[in-house]
Order: sequence, then structure tokens, then C-alpha cells
Amino acid sequence: MQIEYKALQKLNVNYLSSYKEEMVDLFHKKITWESAIDICSDVGVGFSDAMILNALQSTHLPFSISLDMDMADAVRANSNLKDVVMPDDLVDKMS
Repeated sequence: MQIEYKALQKLNVNYLSSYKEEMVDLFHKKITWESAIDICSDVGVGFSDAMILNALQSTHLPFSISLDMDMADAVRANSNLKDVVMPDDLVDKMS
């Protein structure tokens, strides 16, 4: 994991956090357990993925980038969720 973490740092990839002072302005609403439960119940995604999607919904960001096919399935199941950008080869496997 240390290697991956250092690679992400080198690429300036940062994880979102509503608790980091420098990221507070990225969020337009509070991240709540209830909203994550709603997403989980609506699209049948696991709770961890539902919380990630919930966090995305709470931001001003238009989309997320992921390699997680469950995230793509969730977004395809509910068009009200923000987009998840994925590599074409992963999307092709879903068809």
C-alpha cells in the first residue's frame, strides 16, 4: 500500500474529505448515514460504495473516477447519481 500511496502523491491524487479544511468548499451538503442507506437500498450497492457515492453527491464535483465495477452498476441503476468515469475495457466487460 505504501507504494500505491506514494504513486498517488506523486500524481497529486487526493482523497476527498469533508473534514480537511482545504476541501470544505468542495461540499454543498453534509454527508449523512441516511443518504448512504438510501443509495444502498435504491441500487443494491454495498454500503462502502454507497457511502462513496453519497460523498460524491454531496460535492460540487460533476463526476468521480473509479475502477470499481459495482460503482458503475450503481450509477447505471440510478440516473440521478453523478457519473463515474471508468476505463473503456472495464465498461466493455459489463456489457
